[in-house]
Amino acid sequence: MYDFFNGCLSLNEVKQRYLTYACRFHPVKGQDPIQLFMTRMEYHQIPRDPVYAFQQCSPDIQADYLNFPDVVDKLIGWQLEVEMIGSWLWVYGNTYRHREALNQMCFIYEKIKQAWYYRPASYRSFNSNPLSWEKIRALHGRNSSQSIILLKDPE
Repeated sequence: MYDFFNGCLSLNEVKQRYLTYACRFHPVKGQDPIQLFMTRMEYHQIPRDPVYAFQQCSPDIQADYLNFPDVVDKLIGWQLEVEMIGSWLWVYGNTYRHREALNQMCFIYEKIKQAWYYRPASYRSFNSNPLSWEKIRALHGRNSSQSIILLKDPE
């Protein structure tokens, strides 16, 4: 085991770390594909660890966790900003040309924020007054500088 996820206390922390490593190790970035493969292998071992109580999670949380690497792999190279806040993965930037692909990947467009989000089906917001980015980040103990990852360096 490589301990890529050592110290993670929740599935969301594991997903956040996977996103970071996928961006760092992806062959699109000129890196050795073995590193990404090893990261992905360890990611898929996490559900077996009783610390994360994966089997007690709802089926949609389990499916979201298992599909997450595929979603991230598809986003790599699109030159978009990606931010994971809680269980939601937000994508923004020049998304217009990728709108059909994002839609097929079950992302939902948030018109007010001009961003796409991906979340487990059971995680819904029924707030008629959407929160600002700052309030959402504050609720999850994040700030913009620690969450935004550019999946491809601007050319």
